[in-house]
Amino acid sequence: MFIKWTDVMVQQEHVNDLLREAEQERLARQAARRATTDRLFWRIESAVGHWLVDIGCRLQGRVEAARQLVYETHSMGAQARESRPCDNC
Repeated sequence: MFIKWTDVMVQQEHVNDLLREAEQERLARQAARRATTDRLFWRIESAVGHWLVDIGCRLQGRVEAARQLVYETHSMGAQARESRPCDNC
């Protein structure tokens, strides 16, 4: 009994189809895994970004309050010095 060449070619084509299908499934799983990872990193980056903006806003508020305090203290000091009888006091 001999094997026909066409049977060998049909089997080889079937094996090639199975390999292509397996590669497509592997790529699909890899893409899904990457999408999940990308979403996770996006959420982390978003949370860190919001946290940094919040910290920056609080810092800006504290700096402005300190600046206002220094300005008021400096203004009061200038007025107090003006009311003193001499410059040496």
